[in-house]
Amino acid sequence: MEQHSINPIERAIIETVYAMVKQQLTRTIPSIPAFNHRRLAYFLIETRRAAYKEAHIKRTLKQVLDEFEVEYHTYYNWREKWYLLLPRAIRIQLK
Repeated sequence: MEQHSINPIERAIIETVYAMVKQQLTRTIPSIPAFNHRRLAYFLIETRRAAYKEAHIKRTLKQVLDEFEVEYHTYYNWREKWYLLLPRAIRIQLK
């Protein structure tokens, strides 16, 4: 599904990253970490799942994955690698 405009979540991420990079560039020795877009997508998927559960909104895993255009096998591969890196509060919601 192609979007022709930036949604509020995308805008928030862009603005936050932009502000962080600008701040780092003012330093004598900037520290701008690289990031893995797949890992970021996994964290966003799990964050959304946790928020749905906390709000008592029923969504299947398939529904959430469809929101991100991610397949089951990809999700489970990511989960195997990065689940333990999630903040504890999100992991608790996902149990």
